Amino acid sequence: MFELLRLPSTDLKVADRFEDLASALSAGLPIDMALSALGSSKAPTWHGAAIVDKIAGVVQLDPTEVLILAAAERSGRLDVALKERAGARRMRGDLVSQTIRSLAYPVLLASLAAFTGVFVGVLAGGSPLHFLGTLGLLGALAIGACVWLVKGLRTGRVDPARVPVIGSWLASVAELPILHALHGMYSAGLRLDEVLPEIAEMGRFGATKQRLRATAGIIASGRTLTEAISETGALDPETRILVANGERAGQLEEALARAITRRSHVLSLATRRLSRLFATAATLLAGGLAVFVILRFYLGILGAGIR
Repeated sequence: MFELLRLPSTDLKVADRFEDLASALSAGLPIDMALSALGSSKAPTWHGAAIVDKIAGVVQLDPTEVLILAAAERSGRLDVALKERAGARRMRGDLVSQTIRSLAYPVLLASLAAFTGVFVGVLAGGSPLHFLGTLGLLGALAIGACVWLVKGLRTGRVDPARVPVIGSWLASVAELPILHALHGMYSAGLRLDEVLPEIAEMGRFGATKQRLRATAGIIASGRTLTEAISETGALDPETRILVANGERAGQLEEALARAITRRSHVLSLATRRLSRLFATAATLLAGGLAVFVILRFYLGILGAGIR
């Protein structure tokens, strides 16, 4: 969830570096030469280090990427994994850009509504401190609710899919990194029973971790991924269908890639819906403030006239 707070330019810059490294490796260039071309000052100390460690000296890798690239290095598919990670980074950067653009208008509208309320209230003879105090109280309540929600999600007390209004958005945010890790490590040739315990610990939310740990235990007993995720409910029902079809056809890698595309699309749609909802709420807030200030102004005049 919190990786979405990253600036999109960071992901796009890392994607460019991944693509450059993949191109150099595909062309047969030494990794040290390719990394040095990216401007690293650590090249003299790299002799004998693992390739993933060398990449981490130039690019800030996510924990998921460390696991995926290490597995790809062992299987000899590092150039392919770098291209895939570049695509994933670009997808995430585009999502963050879309989220920022979508939320910019409702945030601006709510800010203007608050400012207008204070300004008009002062012109009407009201106390700006009273108005600001009310806004501060509402803001404190909102922040408290957010803190409670984040703690609940981290500890597993709150299931992200069951959170009102933003449940589908949170569920997609939780699932996408898991799908990327599964796809990357499976395509690198690692067995699911080897990678799932590590992937389970990468879950952003407590409920996600618990389900993935249970899934890893079922797979370790010799059952299939389809059976495991159906029993634990670790992934979205749509993803479970795609995985089941892919596993039956012997095309699990392709099925996971399709699941990533589908979850990304669902997350994009959920982001747009939330932005429209926030824009509507901000508009209602602005209208409510305007009505409140106007009524207060005229009721004050009417009361003074009666006296």
